[in-house]
Amino acid sequence: MQPNTLDRKAIPYTPAGFRSLAIVPPPSAATLHRWRLKGRFGICLNTFLRGGRRFTTEDAVEAWFEQITAASDGKTPQQRTIRQADDATAAAMRRLESEGL
Repeated sequence: MQPNTLDRKAIPYTPAGFRSLAIVPPPSAATLHRWRLKGRFGICLNTFLRGGRRFTTEDAVEAWFEQITAASDGKTPQQRTIRQADDATAAAMRRLESEGL
């Protein structure tokens, strides 16, 4: 699930941003870059751009830590596929149209 890009509680995707989440010591910039692109156990951390700067949310970080912990423990993380996300979006759009919105 993509984070809300207009969320006022967006966290800068920097070591200082992670320090504000009480993650001490904060990950290095290289580690953050790797988490975003390659992830851990194939699970990438969701980020977004706002005004040319990269951000994430506390919810996205929390969900990511839960997923990689589950993967580390040998459990299959539950992630929606693109098809499942598209189906959910289409269902939500049909529901809104049926309500006249």
